[in-house]
Amino acid sequence: TTEGCRQSDRTTDVTGSEVRLTCACNFSGSVAVQDLPGGCDNVPYSTLLYDECRVCGGDNSTCRGCDGVVASGNLLDGCNICGGDNSSCAGCDGIPNSGKVFDWCGVCGGDNSTCTGCDGKTVHSAVTARTGLVPKAYDVCQSPTHPQGVCGGCGASCKGCDGVSNSVRDWDKCGRCGPYTNPDGTQYSVSSKDNCTLGLTSCA
Repeated sequence: TTEGCRQSDRTTDVTGSEVRLTCACNFSGSVAVQDLPGGCDNVPYSTLLYDECRVCGGDNSTCRGCDGVVASGNLLDGCNICGGDNSSCAGCDGIPNSGKVFDWCGVCGGDNSTCTGCDGKTVHSAVTARTGLVPKAYDVCQSPTHPQGVCGGCGASCKGCDGVSNSVRDWDKCGRCGPYTNPDGTQYSVSSKDNCTLGLTSCA
C-alpha cells in the first residue's frame, strides 16, 4: 500500500537516474507503509532503468551511431559511408552522387566545348599554359565559301596589301597599295588600278 507514503523520498543511481521509490514509513491506524522498489517510470516493482541515451527503459538505440557505438555521433553520409564526409562519391561539384566530372577543358560537368576549336580538336588549358597553343577559331574572313570565316586562318586570306583584314586594298600593276579616293602620284584609284600611267607616275 502507498498509504502514508511521501513519494518525494527517492533513491537514484550514480547517473542521477531514479531507480527506486522509497516511502517513508509511518502509521495510519494499524496499516504500516512499506518500502517499495520502483523503476525510472515511477511504477512500484518496475525494473526499468534509464539507458545511456537517457531513455527510460530504452535499449541505447536512439543515440547509437551507425558504427554501433552509443553516442558516437557517427552517421551515414550521402555515399552511405558511416562517419564519412561525402567525398567518396562526390562529383567535382562537391555534391554526393552528382556524377559530374571535369572535362578536358578543366570545367566541372563541362562538355569540352570551351577548349574545342572550330576544327573539332580539344586543347587542354594546361597545354595552352605550357606551350601557348590554343584551340583554333574562325577568323574574320567571311565569304560564300567560308560563311563563318576561315578556321584558324588568322585573317590572312582577306588581308589587304596594307596588312589589314577586310581592308579591300590591293596592289596595282605597279606594285602600289590602294585604291585611294583622291590618289596622288604614288597612289591609284579604282578606275586606274590596271593602268599605271592613268593619273599616276610610271612604274619606273
